[in-house]
Amino acid sequence: MSPEFREYLEKHDLDEDEAFLLEEWVNSGHSVYENPWNQYDDYGQEIPFMKWYWRQKDPLHPANRRKALLNEAMRTDIKFSTTEEELMFLRKSQYILREEIILYRRFLAGCNGEVSRFEQYRLREAGE
Repeated sequence: MSPEFREYLEKHDLDEDEAFLLEEWVNSGHSVYENPWNQYDDYGQEIPFMKWYWRQKDPLHPANRRKALLNEAMRTDIKFSTTEEELMFLRKSQYILREEIILYRRFLAGCNGEVSRFEQYRLREAGE
């Protein structure tokens, strides 16, 4: 058992199945602080294996709820019975998408010079 794995088990309360999954992951040559999809949090840190696992397992996890809201906001197949209903949907979608953009800009702001490079790329792609 690696020192990193042992330390993780001491700090976190895992059930037997979770500890077994994590042990298999570590024994396959990975760190407890890596995940199979190389997903990162909003601050640019890789999500630890167990946090990644819990996100996959729990549809009510905040990350999954955010993804569900984002998917809902981007739907184009919805039929509305009234214009008011459609406007309410569009306002809600606009708010959700704006929040997502702000989240990504905060992430990019932590990367030296990346925001300006991203903006230049975005303008170039838009033909502006």
